Amino acid sequence: MIHNIPLLFPLFNRIRSKGKSNSIDTGKNDVKYCEFLFFGNNNTFECRSTFKHAGVRIYGNDNTIIIGKGGELRNLRLWIVGNHCTIKIGDDIVFNGGRAVCGGDHNHLTIGDRCMFAEGIEIWASDTHPVYQDGSIINPSRPIEIQPHVWLGTNVMVMKGAVIGEGSVIGMGSLVRGEIPSHCIAAGHPAKVIKTNIDWDKSALQC
Repeated sequence: MIHNIPLLFPLFNRIRSKGKSNSIDTGKNDVKYCEFLFFGNNNTFECRSTFKHAGVRIYGNDNTIIIGKGGELRNLRLWIVGNHCTIKIGDDIVFNGGRAVCGGDHNHLTIGDRCMFAEGIEIWASDTHPVYQDGSIINPSRPIEIQPHVWLGTNVMVMKGAVIGEGSVIGMGSLVRGEIPSHCIAAGHPAKVIKTNIDWDKSALQC
């Protein structure tokens, strides 16, 4: 059963739930043409932004997805596979398409305020399937932190354990592993710093 669904919400969105005490809270925000799948108990989706042509899938218990206010998120897939996991997306986000995945136990994926993400973004805080060596898992899930005011170019991939510092830009097609400092441009496979002491804004380039 799903709680807190606005009256007309099912007319514009597909909802499927197998479990108890799952919740969708979108207030009066523009959430349309989306698919919501919950397989577990006590899972929550809360959105205070425009969220369209998107999908949410949660497999497990006691998981949370929170999207802050004033954003425009389209063609995005948010997946959680695990228990006690959190995906938190800040205020004033532009997200033009891709996927963010969090899994494991007590794991988290955090995106700060005022970020701008192009198309084809892949953010994976988990491999979602275990790999064993001598009976032990060798690929545990790890959190991801994308700090405020980060710009990800088209087809950027952000892998588990990554931290991207505030005000940085990641070049098109890059693979981010480890830590990227604040206020820099990084690019490549894996992404490496190519310029420092930079800043950027969302206005269109005029030169």
